[in-house]
Amino acid sequence: RGCDVFVLPSTAEGLALSLLEAMAAGCAVVATDAGEDGRALDGAGVVIPVHPLRPALDEALRSLVADAALRARLGGAARRRAVERYGMAAHSRRVLAVYTSATEGAAEAPGRVRPAALP
Repeated sequence: RGCDVFVLPSTAEGLALSLLEAMAAGCAVVATDAGEDGRALDGAGVVIPVHPLRPALDEALRSLVADAALRARLGGAARRRAVERYGMAAHSRRVLAVYTSATEGAAEAPGRVRPAALP
């Protein structure tokens, strides 16, 4: 592993794949609450405001540089979050639920197709 701390100080974002990759790699993460990044990281890393980035970014980095145990704790929490919410198993369950919902009742009405509602 070549990274102990990952920083994503975005001012505009959807849900950053780089954030999820860093979380899955077990890095301690500092990210802004832009888009869905803050929600994905909440409780499993350091979420800072988009505006102003400083002094929150400075404080987060100082804390992580100085505290190896904190880096390890946040890295472990980030990895667990990434696997539980964004890993293949979780994604497969969500896709299967959409297909199951779309096909419920199909046996009672052969030849009829109901539109599926996406979650």
